[in-house]
Amino acid sequence: MKILLCPNGYTAEQTALAVECLRTLQEKCGHACALSPANSNALFGDDRFVRFEPEEADLIVSLGGDGSVLRAAKTALQMNKPLLGINSGRLGYLCAVSFDEVNRFNEIFPNLYQSRRSLLDAVKNGKRISAVNDIVVAKQNFGETVDLSVRVDEEATIRVRGDGLIFATPTGSTAYSLSAGGPILSSDLKAFVMTPICAHASFTHPVVLSEDRVVTVSERFKIAELFIDGVSEGMLDSPVTISRSDKELILFTRKDTLKQL
Repeated sequence: MKILLCPNGYTAEQTALAVECLRTLQEKCGHACALSPANSNALFGDDRFVRFEPEEADLIVSLGGDGSVLRAAKTALQMNKPLLGINSGRLGYLCAVSFDEVNRFNEIFPNLYQSRRSLLDAVKNGKRISAVNDIVVAKQNFGETVDLSVRVDEEATIRVRGDGLIFATPTGSTAYSLSAGGPILSSDLKAFVMTPICAHASFTHPVVLSEDRVVTVSERFKIAELFIDGVSEGMLDSPVTISRSDKELILFTRKDTLKQL
């Protein structure tokens, strides 16, 4: 099998783990492994690990924590390849294999479950970005509150004042949304959740919406910031439309993922 490894690489320790992971998957497990040109040059200063074109990979493997899975998901979605996370970070809830299990990769991999994860799309000024975990509209500065107008389909507009709103996929329901008091959604549920962050007045509870709903959010004073899977996409200076994506992420998991909570 051809494996494209997407490592964390932010520290010397993670770089060393990437080398060890590559060596184990190749020499012990018998797989052809490579890094993308960008990762090989960023981590090692040359293209020594560019051994095949990324598009030739059968499987995308992230190495790190959940943040690494989300970054690798962009590559997996672009190339329409399945994704597996190896946890060498902290929680690693989205990872199916821990780093100390890599030497048993060939034993573990056949028993993993391919989970099809629904995504959310955010469209702002004609630009569409997909989110695996969540789309967040939030304040920039401590002490401020944002004044959001939320319209679901053609229904009346809801006004939300507070620190912001989280729109989480079933996958992302166990992340920021959960910390803000949102419910856990089964990964195969055809829905997403809208969770207020420290909201004022009446709208203080999360709402689960069916996947066919389309939500439009704007901010009265244009002081809110838009985040997609934790990455800033700039200020919310015009409305953003949030809806279910046409894309799906194929993520390898263990069937008992709820037991990890």
